[in-house]
Amino acid sequence: MSNEQVEHNPPRSGDPLFRYIEEQYQALQQEPVLYQWMVTYLNPDKRLMGGGVFLVFMVIAIAMGTSGKEIATQSFVIFSCFAVVMGAYVWFLICANKIYHYHITSKGIYYTFQDDIPEIAFTIMRGVGWFGCIACVLAAGLLGPAAFIGAGASALLNN
Repeated sequence: MSNEQVEHNPPRSGDPLFRYIEEQYQALQQEPVLYQWMVTYLNPDKRLMGGGVFLVFMVIAIAMGTSGKEIATQSFVIFSCFAVVMGAYVWFLICANKIYHYHITSKGIYYTFQDDIPEIAFTIMRGVGWFGCIACVLAAGLLGPAAFIGAGASALLNN
């Protein structure tokens, strides 16, 4: 089959179809962009889910704090901090806004999208990764070489 025949009669199924689609998509991306624009999609569930997670953990913190036991204050502080961290996690990472980039070329239109995650989230995770590496190297003196497994896992957070 010649290239002209394939252009007018694309394969119907299987691996040749996927190769054909990939080739056409790459050709579309190689074309010069005539017009492009960006759309930010604000997640409508962000407030409900982030606030809901925060409220659930705050209710647990208040229930633990009013239990009348000696450890009540400590558990209230721990669950309150956990409520803030988990609420921020859901707000910024799980329900992140999306940024869509649309590109019009002479062959067609294509788009890309990415999550709108603030840079501070990546900085915090790199800090947690470095802290984990240091903690595991120090723990290697107590536990032996098995602690380096955690150091390797923490090093993956630094990327």
